[in-house]
Amino acid sequence: MEHIYEYEFNGYKATVIQPEQPNGKWIWKTEFLYAFDQAEIELVKKGYTRVYYQISDMYGNYQSIRLMHTFYLHVIEKFNLDKKCVLFGFSRGGLYAFNYAVYYPETVDKIYLDAPVLDLTDWPNPNHAPKEYNEMLDSYNLTVETLKTFKDTPIYNLDEFFRLGIPMLLVAGDSDDVVHFGNNSEKVIAYCKEHGIPIFPLYKQVAEKDCGKLNPRKLSYEFREYCPNHQLKDLRHTFTTRARECGIDNELVAVWTGHSLGNITSSVYTHFSIEFQQEQAKKLVYI
Repeated sequence: MEHIYEYEFNGYKATVIQPEQPNGKWIWKTEFLYAFDQAEIELVKKGYTRVYYQISDMYGNYQSIRLMHTFYLHVIEKFNLDKKCVLFGFSRGGLYAFNYAVYYPETVDKIYLDAPVLDLTDWPNPNHAPKEYNEMLDSYNLTVETLKTFKDTPIYNLDEFFRLGIPMLLVAGDSDDVVHFGNNSEKVIAYCKEHGIPIFPLYKQVAEKDCGKLNPRKLSYEFREYCPNHQLKDLRHTFTTRARECGIDNELVAVWTGHSLGNITSSVYTHFSIEFQQEQAKKLVYI
């Protein structure tokens, strides 16, 4: 059974998820801890510890990297973790993961980037994410004009990063209309091809028509426009609470919300029939 530790460190929320028998290896997700976390759930089963430090309003600036390193020194000692981690930069988390690896390469074993933001002139976009755009400018002490010539952003520091020899796994979607492939991931791939650098890109070629014109990333941003104090993933916590208040089986709630089951017996031997799930769903008299 995994153990979840949530606490405050230097004024920011920290989350550490450890398996029953941790092996010292750990994956540090720099943003959106529970988003698309199927791979991380499987790694926990193999003994990995999941780590998250929520400094979402700094966009990978120097102050955030210093905060990350202070947290790094704390977390490896407190939880007996290896000195090198696997950095996971998802979306805007790519800014943190890339910049941290450049500043503190001795602490990074590998880096995994999934649809990463690597160019601040591409995201945040002032038209689609004005709040984030203004936060980013403030965090880097930039103006609209100085941003145009600003070079301290990952896409301009590829030389420095790849000289470090840190293995990179890159996952990118060619139809991403928020973090544009051509302005971010594609530039990394082109750089590696030009310089003969091994990189392991995976392409998510998903057309909007294939998912009912539902773009999860776009939905997340639109949700934050209407609910600025919440993230889309917060709905999972609300749903879990309401479902349990309605008397729905706890293990079924875990299955519905994508959490791992609480013990080996449940995860191996429990399988819920469609009929049972339909009956349980009828208990949702309010959400």
